[in-house]
Amino acid sequence: MAKNLPTINLASQKDESSYNSFLGWALGIGKFIVIITEVIALAAFIYRFSLDKQITDLHSEITSLELVTQSYGDSEKKFRNLQSRLSFASTYLKNENSTAKIIFDVEALFPSNVSLNTISFTPTSVKVEALAPSTDSLKSLTTAFQASPDFSSVSLDQLENNPANGSIDANYTLTLK
Repeated sequence: MAKNLPTINLASQKDESSYNSFLGWALGIGKFIVIITEVIALAAFIYRFSLDKQITDLHSEITSLELVTQSYGDSEKKFRNLQSRLSFASTYLKNENSTAKIIFDVEALFPSNVSLNTISFTPTSVKVEALAPSTDSLKSLTTAFQASPDFSSVSLDQLENNPANGSIDANYTLTLK
């Protein structure tokens, strides 16, 4: 009876089909791919913690720099205020210097016997009131005004004889260049 029993061999057979060999190869490679994917995912997860720490550090640095910048805000306002006042003063002094120069230039043109009574300024002209003892003195004053390179035109607006003072009053308008 023992001769008729079938034999069972659990060891692999050498004549495997190509499908079975491909399936074995694919499962081996699949396991390898799963392991590599898990390693990459774990590395990305760990790297995310370092990125979170960097972001937290950057936020705290930005906050501290904001506080420093805000602390300089009052100084910046004071500096800008001072700068605008200096600019205004510079412009004002420039205008004052040009006004003073014009006064000195006009006064230098006056002959010794002619006196300056009043002088007034507009942005484009100068009005001068002079007192002269004679017409010759006024003529030399008018010639001096016309010869001056500072004035583009000279206009004698009013000429009045003042016998009570013994002088001639003359009003000039000098147009600035």
